[in-house]
Amino acid sequence: MGDFNHGHIQWTSLQSTGREDQEFLNLVQDSFLSQHVLEATRGENVLDIVLSSQKEFVDNVKICEPWGVVITTRYILSSK
Repeated sequence: MGDFNHGHIQWTSLQSTGREDQEFLNLVQDSFLSQHVLEATRGENVLDIVLSSQKEFVDNVKICEPWGVVITTRYILSSK
């Protein structure tokens, strides 16, 4: 989880417009990672993301109200 600042990636369609954004998206896809945050975390952008090696590991992602300049994200991690 973290603030990756790749605001030009459209995570629902797995497309991007910037070179650095496309390189990061390629890295995520080449590493077979799933990105779980699908709603905007800053303005209209998804900047704070949660990556996992299996979709089942992360559930119930919720973007909470900002606390000052801090964005809070809640999610459930599980291992099998």
